Amino acid sequence: MTIGNQLHKILEQHANTRIKLRINDNHSTVLSVRSYPDHIRVSLHRLFLTAPASILMDLAAYISGKIRKLTPKVKAFMESAMERLDYSSRVKGSALLTIGTHHNLINLFEEINHRYFDNEVKCRVTWFGRKSRAAGSSATLGLYSHPMKLIKIHRRLDQPFVPEYFISYVIYHEMLHQVCPTYHDALGRHYVHTKEFKRREKQFEYFHEASQWLDDNEHLIFN
Repeated sequence: MTIGNQLHKILEQHANTRIKLRINDNHSTVLSVRSYPDHIRVSLHRLFLTAPASILMDLAAYISGKIRKLTPKVKAFMESAMERLDYSSRVKGSALLTIGTHHNLINLFEEINHRYFDNEVKCRVTWFGRKSRAAGSSATLGLYSHPMKLIKIHRRLDQPFVPEYFISYVIYHEMLHQVCPTYHDALGRHYVHTKEFKRREKQFEYFHEASQWLDDNEHLIFN
């Protein structure tokens, strides 16, 4: 019996229901559950193949509907396991856009990495999204994907009125997500910007200027 079949059998036994299981290797979809009249369809990341029995029992309870939310223990296991995964090889260098019309992301990234992180942050950076905005739309200025080791900066910042120090601040903020990863505590509370994250964020030379600039100019970026 394969590991996948063993996992399938364990989940069905604990959930006490028929399960159609698919093991995925998706960097974004760790767990997906959909109920049907005669079975439950489950897509699980391969990280669960090495999960201990206690995690699988809690997972089965969630899949079967016995509990409405994932337990803190399962959340912590998922987060810890995802941090060890590396999908950076799936990022095609030809698809990365670092040179904008007004700002060069790679130059800013390398400068920040050298100055604040001793070149220890290992990831890449790219522009994403559309520079123009639709009525009523909003934007996330920066994103960091730990599995992909990739920082994305929204194109709305590639404009002449946006100072370079502000874009540097957004890049620095996203780099901190690699250095100060998120975690779940024993109660299941999710901490994205930890105390250490906030402490180090204030070490950025233009932290206060960047915060003030966003307060004064967010209407130019957001609706």
